Amino acid sequence: MSSGHLPLPPELSPRRGGRYRGPRHRGRRLTWLAGVLSVLIVVTSGFAFAYYNELNGNVKRVNVFGYSAKVNRPQKTDNGSQNILLVGNDSRNGATQAQLQEADTTSDGGGVNTDTIILMHIAGGGGPVTFVSFPRDSVVDIPGHKAFKINSAYADGEADHAKDPSITGPGLLTETVENLAGVRIDHFVMVNFFQFIDISNAIGGVNVCVNGEAGYDPYTHANFTKPGTYTLKGSTALQYVRQRHYLPGDDFGRIQRQQRFITAMVKKVKGERNPLTVNQILQKATKSLTVDTGLSGTGLVKLADRLKDIDLSKIQFLTIPTVDKGGKKYLAGYGDQVDYVKIDPDAVKAYFANIEAGRDPNYVPPQPAETASPLPVSQVSVEVLNGSGVNGAAAATRTALEGYGFQVASIGDAAHGTTTIRYADADAGAARTLAKAVPGAALVQDSSLTGGTVQLIIGTDFTSVQDPSTATSTPSAPSTPSSGGSSDTATAANQNCGP
Repeated sequence: MSSGHLPLPPELSPRRGGRYRGPRHRGRRLTWLAGVLSVLIVVTSGFAFAYYNELNGNVKRVNVFGYSAKVNRPQKTDNGSQNILLVGNDSRNGATQAQLQEADTTSDGGGVNTDTIILMHIAGGGGPVTFVSFPRDSVVDIPGHKAFKINSAYADGEADHAKDPSITGPGLLTETVENLAGVRIDHFVMVNFFQFIDISNAIGGVNVCVNGEAGYDPYTHANFTKPGTYTLKGSTALQYVRQRHYLPGDDFGRIQRQQRFITAMVKKVKGERNPLTVNQILQKATKSLTVDTGLSGTGLVKLADRLKDIDLSKIQFLTIPTVDKGGKKYLAGYGDQVDYVKIDPDAVKAYFANIEAGRDPNYVPPQPAETASPLPVSQVSVEVLNGSGVNGAAAATRTALEGYGFQVASIGDAAHGTTTIRYADADAGAARTLAKAVPGAALVQDSSLTGGTVQLIIGTDFTSVQDPSTATSTPSAPSTPSSGGSSDTATAANQNCGP
């Protein structure tokens, strides 16, 4: 098979439209786990690819990394890790009427949104496997397009393909995620949601514990309002994973459902010993897969060998950090306000850098001012900026600081925010001294400052300054954006009941 650009199969052919802009009818706002589940089924089976030549022939392959000649991609780490982008698309192209009826949806005219986007990080040296979910409404920069929701990047790439064959839906989505996460993606795995039904039926369903907190969803007809254990397969499984409305946490609640379903699926497959059932699962799974041209049959075998015996406690589920979990906003191309999730790209990059390095994803390196030796107050020059919204706060703070021996160079105004001490690299000691006088202030190292003067921005949370010689408080690092999920890392070993 040629390593160059391959003709796209029917379900990936270019569309005449880009982003979907029609009404939010039933079935449009979906999220599909099949891409994730397919790869898990393949790699966790003890029989995986015993006859891989036949199974490998079932797998579709498309050009994903054709864009790489035009851009500077993130560098590949040399620690033996892999990053695999797992995608579920909601295309109905080629679906029969029976399939549409079972999925409780309708034909969508050829549109494609990717409402399930997960980056699977496989640590080197037998380390953990981490699934990091991207909320579908996260507003991100899409190369060649305006900032928009991440689930539209695939459709944009499909529309661009007619003008530039090197651009594909999988390629543009992969480039978008690479730019956002700051890590190099090694492989791409995608599946259509109709295969999700086939796979869940082939495995005989999975058991999931529900606490009954979700309401009935008239859009998907999901009805998990009574607490208990549900056996999910076929259309019932589809209702469980696609529900978003009337679910605590909205899309974040749906992401947690994805994690619980994946856990149940992994446990079910790892315990399956019937060769006929395993064969049926593998046939369904491999026929559902669309992967990049670089993921050969041998590569799939190696991936299976790496993951098939992994301990459940080493399978972790995370969600990218977010600034605002949800809101309404006018976005280009829509005539009305739409749901969106605000993210901080720098925080997302730091999150993935920690994962790549094997650290806690929320790890924040110590600020130099947290460890530097404090200077005498007489040697600390301060610029005071008022961002509190209280008239005269900067002048009052100047008087108080000078009373404790600080040198106040100037005062002024700033945008409203939280109380922050900004300092140049060489002024870490001065910043630490000032932090003792301003309890609760966040320390931020800022290389754009010229040095010699530390900047104090009085925020809306500011109360007063205190005597630095008697202060017992310790300087604090800037707060980090919140994660969409729990503060405790969920693993496949500790998944419990949920909505």
